[in-house]
Amino acid sequence: MEIDFGDEREFLTESVTFWDICFTSSDSAWIASNIGLVQATVREESVKVENVVRTEEELRRVSCWSTGRVVIAIGNSAVYRYDGRGLSRLSTPSEFTFSKVKQLDGHIWMLGHKMLYPNSNSVATGLTGIVLASPDGGATWENRTPKEIRFFSDIDFRKGKGWLTGSDGSLFYSNDNGKSWHHVPVPTTHDLYSIFYLNEQNIWISGLNSTILKYGVD
Repeated sequence: MEIDFGDEREFLTESVTFWDICFTSSDSAWIASNIGLVQATVREESVKVENVVRTEEELRRVSCWSTGRVVIAIGNSAVYRYDGRGLSRLSTPSEFTFSKVKQLDGHIWMLGHKMLYPNSNSVATGLTGIVLASPDGGATWENRTPKEIRFFSDIDFRKGKGWLTGSDGSLFYSNDNGKSWHHVPVPTTHDLYSIFYLNEQNIWISGLNSTILKYGVD
């Protein structure tokens, strides 16, 4: 597929890596990249870059808000919101690094983690996670972390019913849009990485060491 950088080409001094993409319509996309947030028009055989919102750090994840022109993008040390007024850095817990952002069931969800240190002079002994949800396109955030805190890797919601995966065989289920979570026993202690929701009786989960699990919703 041909990439047309248009007027931005003359400012490019390095190769461009596209890390993640989301769409606000069938042909309007936002892309997280190593040069910032890229707005593009996508055709069948070409991509035309319309605008580049440059950031000091590369952006790895992006989520588009379906009800308006709001985009949430994640870098290595910051979370950004882009709307008609421009780019702003969001206030999120500074000790966490956020690694995933998704738009699900009218909310934007973010998963983050931080290293655990027994004291200031010691080495890290593990990870702990956080789950944040925004009902208003990233203007405000609510902590929806399960009581059994883990390193969280993926999340999915459909009609208020959600699944959350994490380290050491951690699987959680919610039937109230993440306000409460229930631990789901699984036949593995391997880290679980991703969720694919086909329908309520076909929810597939993959993980370390060729782990594949299938669940359904009663």
